[in-house]
Amino acid sequence: MNLFEQRLLTLFSQRGIKQKDLAAGVGLSPAAIHNYLNGAMPGAAELAKLADYFGVTTDWLLGREKGPKPAGLSEAPPGHVLDDVFAAFEELKENVSTLERGLKRLKQSQK
Repeated sequence: MNLFEQRLLTLFSQRGIKQKDLAAGVGLSPAAIHNYLNGAMPGAAELAKLADYFGVTTDWLLGREKGPKPAGLSEAPPGHVLDDVFAAFEELKENVSTLERGLKRLKQSQK
């Protein structure tokens, strides 16, 4: 296993994302992501997309920067992560509102 593959797997496990989500997020095919997780090396443009997505440097992904973790993992998460969290929160609020309306109707029908 090469260092790039190890670091990419580390990012996957730390972020809890799926291959198809990464592929969609960086505009690559799921097959390309699968290949990277199995030892293939990306080209320069693809490497930059992956680094931007995870908020790390290309040098860290390639193993040229030492250290236990990239700076991007200890700082604020990338914008797309926050967007996903906010979207999930809005969906949760909508579901709670729907449940509240249903409970209100149920209470009124029992009177």
